[in-house]
Amino acid sequence: MSTKYTKDQLIEVIIKSQREMGTCVTGVENALHKINKQNVLHSIVVKDNTSAIKQITKSNESVMKFISLVFLLLVGAVIILAGAEKVFKYIPFK
Repeated sequence: MSTKYTKDQLIEVIIKSQREMGTCVTGVENALHKINKQNVLHSIVVKDNTSAIKQITKSNESVMKFISLVFLLLVGAVIILAGAEKVFKYIPFK
């Protein structure tokens, strides 16, 4: 029981399938373009974030240097004051 198709019917089926294939290929192409745009945007965001992180790291380093300098000065002042207190014990005040 095989159905016989005419040449015109076969040509119509081929044309219809080609149109559907073209629609599918267009959909795939659009999806690939969208993915490519997202990848490009993602790489731009990663680059911006990386530069921002580097700037934050540099500013943190300078803040830590400043804090360590202040701490060092405070420790030095405490040491000097402790030494001065011992010296003041031996100086007679009237």
